[in-house]
Amino acid sequence: MIFAETIASNVNWSLIASLVMAVVTTLMWWDARRKPLEVQQPIQTTKIYPSASVKDLADASAEVQRRLAQHDSDIGALRELIRVELPAMERRITTENEHRSVLLHNRINEILEAVSELRGQINH
Repeated sequence: MIFAETIASNVNWSLIASLVMAVVTTLMWWDARRKPLEVQQPIQTTKIYPSASVKDLADASAEVQRRLAQHDSDIGALRELIRVELPAMERRITTENEHRSVLLHNRINEILEAVSELRGQINH
């Protein structure tokens, strides 16, 4: 009786539970491996879109090529426009900046004249 109590107290119950779970899992896996895959209902396939024919694909390819050529010609026209217009735009901007600079310097000169007059009145 003492021997049975000693064995019961030294048993690691979590180890036994893990072993039992491993055995059960292995048996379930082995059983599932032996059985063929069962499908409850037959798999049905339906067409959502009609199939494209070779002619349809050729037509779509020709349309893409036409649009690509049109985009290339548009880009070429834009490049030519930029090549012509950019220098003219830079000249206009430079001219406008020079004009603004002259107006600003004239205004500064007017203010300096007024300040000089005020200094002359204060000093005399």
